[in-house]
Amino acid sequence: NKSIFIPGVNNFEESRKTKGGIMKIKFSTTALLLLFLIHFSVYAGQKSSQEPEWKGKVETENGVKVINNPKEPLYGQIKLDLQEDLSLGSEDDKNYFFYVVKDIAVDPEGNIYVLDAKNYRIQKFDRNGKYLQTIGSQGQGPGEFQRPTLIRLDELTGNIYVRDTPRDLHIFDKSGTYARTVHFKNVFVDFAPIDHENFMTILLKGSDKDLTSTHALCHVDLNGEVIKTYAQFPYTI
Repeated sequence: NKSIFIPGVNNFEESRKTKGGIMKIKFSTTALLLLFLIHFSVYAGQKSSQEPEWKGKVETENGVKVINNPKEPLYGQIKLDLQEDLSLGSEDDKNYFFYVVKDIAVDPEGNIYVLDAKNYRIQKFDRNGKYLQTIGSQGQGPGEFQRPTLIRLDELTGNIYVRDTPRDLHIFDKSGTYARTVHFKNVFVDFAPIDHENFMTILLKGSDKDLTSTHALCHVDLNGEVIKTYAQFPYTI
């Protein structure tokens, strides 16, 4: 017979059959209590780390689902501690001088594209803020801007897309060379390239006669033609 003894008080003994005979194991109630407390602490820690419970309500009013969020934030007040990572801009260098920055984009290599609406150009910088090139200028010719407001990048092709005036979309290749302009039949508010021939856009539609305005989420091709409309919703200023 073999015995394994765990020191403690109030020990009890359990016999188990083995190939060589009977093995006696003595357990300590103190050790068992410690194991129970460890298990309970781990379980309680897991429960306390769970996601906080949302206390809002989902109700239906006149056939419309309405979500009522509580006044208190789910995670409490969030405090941000911001630290400056990179600063661009200088009055002493024209390549770093900005007038009205309307949009900023970053490509997969970390290069930064700053769309300056009132200087009618895009300034390209590397990830460390070093000036690389200027794209576009003021005018009405190929590759020139009148009212540039948005810039988007195609990560697959490297193409650069710029919304200029309410209906024009200028396309530049990865090197910044002008490629073509797409004229939309409707004013477009925002857009995103799907591939090099298609876009997802938010078009502004409406009737001057009925004094109505509508935003429409549409799939549009390179000719500005609407391929499919996914959703429409009223728009008011």
